[in-house]
Amino acid sequence: MIIVLRHEYHVPNTNTSCVLSTVTYHSSLYSCCLVVFKLDKMPALVCLAFCKSLVVIGTTILIFLVVLKKITNLVFRAVDKHSISGKHVLITGGSSGIGKAVAIEAIKRGAHVTIIARDEKKLLKAVEELKQAVPNPKFTQFVEYVSVDISKDYEKIREALVPAQDKCGPVYMLINCAGMALCGTLEQMSMQDIKTVIDLNLYGTIHVTKALIEGMKQRGRGAIVVTASQAANLGIYGLAAYTSSKFALKGFAEALYMEVKQHGLTVTLCLPPDTNTPGFENEEKSKPRETSLISKTGGLWSAESVGKQLLEDALRGNYFSTLGLESFMLTTLSAGMSPIVNIQDTLIQAFLMGPLRIVAIYLHFTFDNIVKKCRKAQ
Repeated sequence: MIIVLRHEYHVPNTNTSCVLSTVTYHSSLYSCCLVVFKLDKMPALVCLAFCKSLVVIGTTILIFLVVLKKITNLVFRAVDKHSISGKHVLITGGSSGIGKAVAIEAIKRGAHVTIIARDEKKLLKAVEELKQAVPNPKFTQFVEYVSVDISKDYEKIREALVPAQDKCGPVYMLINCAGMALCGTLEQMSMQDIKTVIDLNLYGTIHVTKALIEGMKQRGRGAIVVTASQAANLGIYGLAAYTSSKFALKGFAEALYMEVKQHGLTVTLCLPPDTNTPGFENEEKSKPRETSLISKTGGLWSAESVGKQLLEDALRGNYFSTLGLESFMLTTLSAGMSPIVNIQDTLIQAFLMGPLRIVAIYLHFTFDNIVKKCRKAQ
Protein backbone atom coordinates (compact mmCIF):
# COMPACT_ATOMS: atom_id res chain seq x y z
CA MET A 1 0.00 0.00 0.00
CA ILE A 2 1.29 3.48 -0.87
CA ILE A 3 0.23 6.42 1.27
CA VAL A 4 0.89 10.03 0.30
CA LEU A 5 0.75 12.69 3.01
CA ARG A 6 0.96 16.37 2.09
CA HIS A 7 2.29 19.10 4.39
CA GLU A 8 2.68 22.75 3.36
CA TYR A 9 5.24 25.10 4.90
CA HIS A 10 5.57 28.84 4.26
CA VAL A 11 9.14 29.99 3.81
CA PRO A 12 9.65 33.01 6.14
CA ASN A 13 10.12 36.46 4.54
CA THR A 14 9.19 35.17 1.08
CA ASN A 15 6.11 34.59 -1.03
CA THR A 16 7.11 30.98 -1.56
CA SER A 17 5.42 27.91 -0.18
CA CYS A 18 7.16 24.59 0.09
CA VAL A 19 5.05 21.48 -0.17
CA LEU A 20 6.34 18.37 1.55
CA SER A 21 4.84 15.24 0.07
CA THR A 22 5.68 12.22 2.13
CA VAL A 23 5.43 9.09 0.06
CA THR A 24 5.37 6.02 2.24
CA TYR A 25 5.50 2.44 1.05
CA HIS A 26 4.05 -0.06 3.50
CA SER A 27 4.21 -3.83 3.61
CA SER A 28 3.86 -6.33 6.42
CA LEU A 29 7.56 -6.19 7.23
CA TYR A 30 9.04 -3.07 5.74
CA SER A 31 8.36 0.63 5.31
CA CYS A 32 10.27 3.06 3.16
CA CYS A 33 9.86 6.82 3.04
CA LEU A 34 10.64 9.40 0.39
CA VAL A 35 10.61 13.12 0.77
CA VAL A 36 9.57 15.18 -2.22
CA PHE A 37 9.89 18.94 -2.42
CA LYS A 38 8.25 21.19 -4.98
CA LEU A 39 7.61 24.90 -5.29
CA ASP A 40 4.02 26.00 -5.75
CA LYS A 41 4.88 27.58 -9.10
CA MET A 42 6.00 24.29 -10.63
CA PRO A 43 3.52 23.08 -13.30
CA ALA A 44 1.06 20.54 -11.88
CA LEU A 45 1.71 17.89 -14.54
CA VAL A 46 5.46 18.15 -14.03
CA CYS A 47 5.00 17.83 -10.27
CA LEU A 48 2.76 14.81 -10.70
CA ALA A 49 5.23 13.09 -13.02
CA PHE A 50 8.08 14.00 -10.68
CA CYS A 51 6.29 12.56 -7.65
CA LYS A 52 5.33 9.39 -9.50
CA SER A 53 8.91 8.87 -10.60
CA LEU A 54 10.13 9.30 -7.05
CA VAL A 55 7.59 6.76 -5.81
CA VAL A 56 9.01 4.31 -8.33
CA ILE A 57 12.57 5.18 -7.31
CA GLY A 58 11.72 4.83 -3.64
CA THR A 59 10.06 1.47 -4.13
CA THR A 60 13.03 0.34 -6.23
CA ILE A 61 15.46 1.38 -3.49
CA LEU A 62 13.40 -0.54 -0.95
CA ILE A 63 13.31 -3.69 -3.06
CA PHE A 64 17.03 -3.36 -3.82
CA LEU A 65 17.80 -2.98 -0.12
CA VAL A 66 15.81 -6.08 0.85
CA VAL A 67 17.12 -8.20 -2.04
CA LEU A 68 20.72 -7.12 -1.41
CA LYS A 69 20.43 -8.09 2.24
CA LYS A 70 18.95 -11.50 1.35
CA ILE A 71 21.60 -12.20 -1.31
CA THR A 72 24.50 -11.29 0.97
CA ASN A 73 23.05 -13.50 3.69
CA LEU A 74 22.95 -16.41 1.22
CA VAL A 75 26.35 -15.80 -0.36
CA PHE A 76 28.12 -15.05 2.90
CA ARG A 77 26.45 -17.55 5.17
CA ALA A 78 26.60 -16.52 8.80
CA VAL A 79 28.88 -18.76 10.83
CA ASP A 80 29.28 -18.42 14.57
CA LYS A 81 32.78 -17.35 15.57
CA HIS A 82 32.08 -18.12 19.19
CA SER A 83 30.61 -20.99 21.17
CA ILE A 84 29.51 -20.26 24.73
CA SER A 85 28.58 -23.78 25.78
CA GLY A 86 30.33 -24.44 29.08
CA LYS A 87 31.80 -20.91 29.10
CA HIS A 88 31.18 -17.94 31.35
CA VAL A 89 28.92 -15.14 30.11
CA LEU A 90 28.68 -12.05 32.33
CA ILE A 91 25.79 -9.65 31.79
CA THR A 92 25.32 -6.24 33.38
CA GLY A 93 21.74 -5.10 33.88
CA GLY A 94 20.80 -8.78 33.90
CA SER A 95 17.97 -8.65 36.43
CA SER A 96 15.41 -7.34 33.94
CA GLY A 97 14.77 -6.17 30.39
CA ILE A 98 17.20 -6.90 27.58
CA GLY A 99 19.87 -8.13 30.00
CA LYS A 100 17.63 -10.83 31.44
CA ALA A 101 16.42 -11.82 27.97
CA VAL A 102 20.04 -12.24 26.82
CA ALA A 103 20.82 -14.27 29.95
CA ILE A 104 18.00 -16.69 29.16
CA GLU A 105 19.26 -17.13 25.59
CA ALA A 106 22.82 -17.72 26.84
CA ILE A 107 21.63 -20.35 29.32
CA LYS A 108 19.73 -22.13 26.56
CA ARG A 109 23.04 -22.36 24.70
CA GLY A 110 24.74 -24.03 27.66
CA ALA A 111 26.63 -21.08 29.14
CA HIS A 112 27.41 -20.40 32.78
CA VAL A 113 25.81 -17.02 33.44
CA THR A 114 26.47 -14.25 35.94
CA ILE A 115 24.08 -11.30 36.06
CA ILE A 116 24.93 -7.94 37.62
CA ALA A 117 22.59 -5.30 39.01
CA ARG A 118 22.12 -3.16 42.11
CA ASP A 119 18.88 -4.55 43.56
CA GLU A 120 19.60 -7.89 45.25
CA LYS A 121 15.91 -8.81 45.55
CA LYS A 122 15.43 -8.43 41.79
CA LEU A 123 18.62 -10.40 41.19
CA LEU A 124 17.46 -13.31 43.35
CA LYS A 125 14.12 -13.39 41.55
CA ALA A 126 15.83 -13.26 38.16
CA VAL A 127 18.25 -16.07 39.10
CA GLU A 128 15.33 -18.37 39.93
CA GLU A 129 13.76 -17.57 36.57
CA LEU A 130 17.04 -18.15 34.75
CA LYS A 131 17.53 -21.53 36.38
CA GLN A 132 14.24 -22.65 34.84
CA ALA A 133 15.78 -22.06 31.40
CA VAL A 134 18.60 -24.59 31.93
CA PRO A 135 18.11 -27.05 29.03
CA ASN A 136 19.47 -30.17 30.75
CA PRO A 137 19.46 -30.29 34.58
CA LYS A 138 21.73 -33.36 34.45
CA PHE A 139 24.66 -31.16 33.45
CA THR A 140 26.09 -28.59 35.85
CA GLN A 141 25.31 -25.09 34.67
CA PHE A 142 26.01 -22.21 37.04
CA VAL A 143 23.72 -19.20 37.36
CA GLU A 144 25.26 -16.56 39.64
CA TYR A 145 24.64 -12.93 40.51
CA VAL A 146 26.64 -9.94 41.71
CA SER A 147 24.95 -7.06 43.50
CA VAL A 148 27.04 -3.95 42.88
CA ASP A 149 26.59 -0.42 41.56
CA ILE A 150 28.72 -0.41 38.42
CA SER A 151 28.51 3.38 38.11
CA LYS A 152 30.52 4.01 41.28
CA ASP A 153 33.81 2.70 42.75
CA TYR A 154 35.93 0.90 40.11
CA GLU A 155 38.05 -1.04 42.63
CA LYS A 156 34.95 -2.28 44.43
CA ILE A 157 33.49 -3.43 41.10
CA ARG A 158 36.69 -5.25 40.12
CA GLU A 159 36.81 -7.08 43.45
CA ALA A 160 33.11 -7.98 43.28
CA LEU A 161 33.65 -9.86 40.00
CA VAL A 162 36.31 -12.22 41.40
CA PRO A 163 34.04 -14.76 43.23
CA ALA A 164 31.84 -15.29 40.15
CA GLN A 165 34.91 -16.03 38.02
CA ASP A 166 36.27 -18.40 40.65
CA LYS A 167 33.07 -20.43 40.39
CA CYS A 168 32.09 -20.08 36.73
CA GLY A 169 35.54 -19.68 35.20
CA PRO A 170 37.08 -16.66 33.46
CA VAL A 171 34.64 -14.50 31.54
CA TYR A 172 34.48 -15.47 27.86
CA MET A 173 31.72 -13.07 26.84
CA LEU A 174 30.92 -9.74 28.48
CA ILE A 175 27.54 -8.24 27.62
CA ASN A 176 27.07 -4.66 28.83
CA CYS A 177 23.32 -4.06 29.06
CA ALA A 178 22.95 -1.83 32.12
CA GLY A 179 21.53 1.57 31.31
CA MET A 180 18.87 4.13 32.07
CA ALA A 181 17.21 7.25 30.71
CA LEU A 182 16.02 10.37 32.52
CA CYS A 183 14.10 12.64 30.18
CA GLY A 184 13.70 16.38 29.95
CA THR A 185 15.09 19.36 28.09
CA LEU A 186 18.55 20.44 29.17
CA GLU A 187 17.30 23.32 31.34
CA GLN A 188 14.73 21.05 33.01
CA MET A 189 17.23 18.40 34.09
CA SER A 190 19.34 18.86 37.20
CA MET A 191 23.08 18.36 36.99
CA GLN A 192 22.69 15.39 39.33
CA ASP A 193 20.24 13.71 36.93
CA ILE A 194 22.59 14.31 33.99
CA LYS A 195 25.50 12.87 35.95
CA THR A 196 23.43 9.84 37.03
CA VAL A 197 22.58 8.97 33.42
CA ILE A 198 26.14 9.38 32.13
CA ASP A 199 27.69 7.58 35.11
CA LEU A 200 25.60 4.45 34.61
CA ASN A 201 25.40 4.33 30.82
CA LEU A 202 28.99 5.29 30.04
CA TYR A 203 31.13 4.75 33.12
CA GLY A 204 29.23 1.61 34.11
CA THR A 205 30.19 0.04 30.79
CA ILE A 206 33.77 1.28 31.01
CA HIS A 207 34.23 0.08 34.61
CA VAL A 208 33.18 -3.53 33.99
CA THR A 209 34.97 -3.75 30.64
CA LYS A 210 38.20 -2.40 32.13
CA ALA A 211 37.97 -4.86 35.03
CA LEU A 212 37.86 -7.83 32.63
CA ILE A 213 39.70 -6.72 29.50
CA GLU A 214 43.24 -7.59 30.56
CA GLY A 215 42.41 -11.23 31.31
CA MET A 216 40.37 -11.61 28.12
CA LYS A 217 43.25 -10.26 26.02
CA GLN A 218 45.72 -12.58 27.73
CA ARG A 219 43.52 -15.60 26.95
CA GLY A 220 43.25 -14.47 23.34
CA ARG A 221 39.60 -15.27 22.88
CA GLY A 222 36.19 -13.91 23.76
CA ALA A 223 33.61 -11.29 22.91
CA ILE A 224 32.48 -7.95 24.29
CA VAL A 225 29.07 -6.40 23.67
CA VAL A 226 28.40 -2.70 24.18
CA THR A 227 24.69 -1.91 24.26
CA ALA A 228 23.93 1.64 23.17
CA SER A 229 20.70 2.63 21.40
CA GLN A 230 19.41 4.11 18.18
CA ALA A 231 19.93 7.34 20.14
CA ALA A 232 23.62 6.78 19.35
CA ASN A 233 22.77 7.52 15.70
CA LEU A 234 20.73 10.71 16.10
CA GLY A 235 19.94 13.27 18.76
CA ILE A 236 16.39 13.27 20.11
CA TYR A 237 14.45 16.09 21.75
CA GLY A 238 14.35 15.70 25.52
CA LEU A 239 17.14 13.13 25.62
CA ALA A 240 20.25 15.32 25.64
CA ALA A 241 21.95 13.50 28.54
CA TYR A 242 20.89 10.04 27.37
CA THR A 243 21.91 10.68 23.77
CA SER A 244 25.28 12.06 24.90
CA SER A 245 26.02 8.87 26.83
CA LYS A 246 25.00 6.65 23.90
CA PHE A 247 27.07 8.58 21.36
CA ALA A 248 29.99 8.19 23.76
CA LEU A 249 29.43 4.43 23.92
CA LYS A 250 29.55 4.29 20.14
CA GLY A 251 32.99 5.92 20.17
CA PHE A 252 34.09 3.69 23.03
CA ALA A 253 33.11 0.56 21.07
CA GLU A 254 35.01 1.71 17.96
CA ALA A 255 38.19 2.42 19.91
CA LEU A 256 37.86 -0.80 21.90
CA TYR A 257 37.48 -2.81 18.69
CA MET A 258 40.78 -1.43 17.42
CA GLU A 259 42.50 -2.26 20.72
CA VAL A 260 41.32 -5.88 21.02
CA LYS A 261 41.14 -7.03 17.40
CA GLN A 262 44.71 -8.33 17.31
CA HIS A 263 44.12 -10.23 20.56
CA GLY A 264 41.42 -12.52 19.14
CA LEU A 265 38.48 -10.66 20.69
CA THR A 266 35.40 -9.34 18.92
CA VAL A 267 33.31 -6.29 19.79
CA THR A 268 29.61 -5.95 19.01
CA LEU A 269 27.81 -2.62 19.24
CA CYS A 270 24.11 -3.24 19.89
CA LEU A 271 21.84 -0.41 18.73
CA PRO A 272 18.33 -1.48 19.69
CA PRO A 273 15.16 0.49 18.95
CA ASP A 274 12.71 1.34 21.74
CA THR A 275 12.25 -1.87 23.72
CA ASN A 276 9.43 -2.87 26.05
CA THR A 277 11.28 -3.14 29.37
CA PRO A 278 10.67 -1.96 32.95
CA GLY A 279 13.19 0.80 32.31
CA PHE A 280 11.27 1.97 29.25
CA GLU A 281 8.00 2.00 31.20
CA ASN A 282 9.60 4.17 33.87
CA GLU A 283 11.13 6.42 31.22
CA GLU A 284 7.68 7.02 29.69
CA LYS A 285 6.51 8.68 32.91
CA SER A 286 8.93 11.59 32.56
CA LYS A 287 9.11 12.03 28.79
CA PRO A 288 8.17 15.42 27.35
CA ARG A 289 5.28 15.11 24.89
CA GLU A 290 7.64 15.84 21.99
CA THR A 291 9.95 12.99 23.00
CA SER A 292 7.07 10.56 23.40
CA LEU A 293 5.61 11.37 19.97
CA ILE A 294 9.01 11.09 18.27
CA SER A 295 9.67 7.74 19.96
CA LYS A 296 6.34 6.33 18.79
CA THR A 297 7.31 6.81 15.14
CA GLY A 298 9.83 3.95 15.48
CA GLY A 299 7.59 1.34 17.10
CA LEU A 300 8.24 -0.81 20.16
CA TRP A 301 10.05 -4.17 20.27
CA SER A 302 10.09 -6.93 22.86
CA ALA A 303 13.11 -7.47 25.10
CA GLU A 304 13.14 -11.13 24.02
CA SER A 305 13.52 -10.30 20.31
CA VAL A 306 16.26 -7.75 20.99
CA GLY A 307 18.10 -10.10 23.35
CA LYS A 308 18.02 -12.98 20.89
CA GLN A 309 19.33 -10.83 18.03
CA LEU A 310 22.03 -9.35 20.26
CA LEU A 311 23.39 -12.76 21.23
CA GLU A 312 23.26 -14.09 17.66
CA ASP A 313 25.24 -11.11 16.38
CA ALA A 314 27.77 -11.40 19.21
CA LEU A 315 28.28 -15.11 18.53
CA ARG A 316 28.86 -14.39 14.83
CA GLY A 317 31.33 -11.63 15.62
CA ASN A 318 29.22 -8.96 13.89
CA TYR A 319 30.13 -5.42 14.79
CA PHE A 320 26.61 -3.99 14.57
CA SER A 321 23.52 -5.58 16.08
CA THR A 322 20.21 -4.06 14.98
CA LEU A 323 16.59 -5.12 14.82
CA GLY A 324 14.01 -3.89 12.33
CA LEU A 325 14.35 -2.01 9.06
CA GLU A 326 14.32 1.46 10.64
CA SER A 327 17.24 0.56 12.93
CA PHE A 328 19.09 -1.08 10.05
CA MET A 329 18.69 2.02 7.86
CA LEU A 330 19.77 4.47 10.57
CA THR A 331 22.77 2.34 11.52
CA THR A 332 23.81 1.94 7.88
CA LEU A 333 23.42 5.68 7.30
CA SER A 334 25.56 6.44 10.37
CA ALA A 335 28.22 3.77 9.76
CA GLY A 336 30.83 6.34 8.69
CA MET A 337 34.21 5.34 10.13
CA SER A 338 32.91 2.24 11.90
CA PRO A 339 35.14 -0.88 11.78
CA ILE A 340 35.21 -3.06 8.67
CA VAL A 341 34.30 -6.53 9.91
CA ASN A 342 32.94 -8.32 6.84
CA ILE A 343 32.56 -7.70 3.13
CA GLN A 344 28.76 -7.92 2.97
CA ASP A 345 28.09 -5.22 5.56
CA THR A 346 30.75 -3.00 4.01
CA LEU A 347 29.17 -3.30 0.54
CA ILE A 348 25.69 -2.60 1.87
CA GLN A 349 26.94 0.50 3.69
CA ALA A 350 28.83 1.75 0.63
CA PHE A 351 25.81 1.37 -1.66
CA LEU A 352 23.11 2.64 0.69
CA MET A 353 24.60 5.47 2.76
CA GLY A 354 23.91 8.01 0.02
CA PRO A 355 20.32 7.02 -0.84
CA LEU A 356 19.44 6.64 2.84
CA ARG A 357 20.17 10.33 3.36
CA ILE A 358 16.72 10.83 1.82
CA VAL A 359 15.25 8.92 4.75
CA ALA A 360 17.21 11.09 7.17
CA ILE A 361 15.76 14.24 5.59
CA TYR A 362 12.27 12.82 5.99
CA LEU A 363 12.89 11.98 9.65
CA HIS A 364 14.25 15.44 10.43
CA PHE A 365 11.22 17.12 8.88
CA THR A 366 8.90 14.76 10.74
CA PHE A 367 10.57 15.32 14.11
CA ASP A 368 10.86 19.09 13.64
CA ASN A 369 7.18 19.22 12.74
CA ILE A 370 6.28 17.31 15.92
CA VAL A 371 8.26 19.76 18.07
CA LYS A 372 6.73 22.72 16.24
CA LYS A 373 3.17 21.47 16.78
CA CYS A 374 3.79 20.73 20.46
CA ARG A 375 5.17 24.22 20.97
CA LYS A 376 2.11 25.78 19.33
CA ALA A 377 -0.17 23.69 21.56
CA GLN A 378 1.47 24.98 24.76
